[in-house]
Amino acid sequence: MTKSYILFAVVFTSIFVLLSSCACTKKENQMIPNDFHLRFGAGGGFTGIWSGYFINQDGNVLKWEGKMGNEKFQDFGNLSNEAMGYILKEIKSKNIMMINMQNTGNMTMSINITLDSLENNILFTADSSNDTSKVLQKFYQNLDSTIKSIKK
Repeated sequence: MTKSYILFAVVFTSIFVLLSSCACTKKENQMIPNDFHLRFGAGGGFTGIWSGYFINQDGNVLKWEGKMGNEKFQDFGNLSNEAMGYILKEIKSKNIMMINMQNTGNMTMSINITLDSLENNILFTADSSNDTSKVLQKFYQNLDSTIKSIKK
């Protein structure tokens, strides 16, 4: 009877762990809205060349470069559910969707986000020193670090 009790406990625990992990994965996937996409990059200057990254709701990342309207895209990799969750958390906790900024300069940084049927296109320069620009610069750096952590 002791062996059957132990076997039952092991089987029950294994099933519980398996179902729990499936539920977590499903929950993480559900928190990424279907309309989510994010495009960020920097450019301008003498050449007018821009470069950056595009992320869709599935975590697929494309690298892009070129003059605006004539960019070339190439596959870059995929972000994990954890990385996608981190990005969404950053967008929401820093109220990025509520920031209205269209500051351009010689070299301009751009963040374009579509999320929950809302779209926000933000332009700012790295040399801006106001509090909102500092938040955007930190967010941009975090996005860049997250993208560059993709293992190829």
